Amino acid sequence: MQREQRRKEKHLQKLRQKETDEISLKILAEERKLMETQRKLESIRLLDALFERIKLKQKLFDGKQSKVEPAKKSSASTNKKADKLKAAQEKEIEKMRQRVKQVKDGNLLKNFLGTSGQSSATRSRSPSVNTISSDDSILNDQPSDGKKKKKKKKSMSDLSS
Repeated sequence: MQREQRRKEKHLQKLRQKETDEISLKILAEERKLMETQRKLESIRLLDALFERIKLKQKLFDGKQSKVEPAKKSSASTNKKADKLKAAQEKEIEKMRQRVKQVKDGNLLKNFLGTSGQSSATRSRSPSVNTISSDDSILNDQPSDGKKKKKKKKSMSDLSS
């Protein structure tokens, strides 16, 4: 009976370990996606800053308002596209952050509660505590005197009288 119980516990432990490994892999994949998206967003920001510098340089170089007007119109459409792309990337990053947070929170909650249906009291005690009989001094609230009283066994003749 104990052997079967130990085997069952080992099997459950392997399943829990496999589940935590899978969750960890999912977290790593989501974090990689998040990092990639953050890099894309940073590159968009850098390109936006570069375009702004190019525009300023062009204004200084040309110095003519007539040539700047058409550039403003094309730059406005470019800015709108860049802003839309930035907003989309930021939304995607926020969604990924939320997913990673949910997965991590769920994983922490599972680890805290445990995946088996055991109560927290039975999980916290060692298996040896379950095998101690109720008349042992370990479970008694009163301290033992160190002296054990032996019970007299009644013989058959004592019982008949």
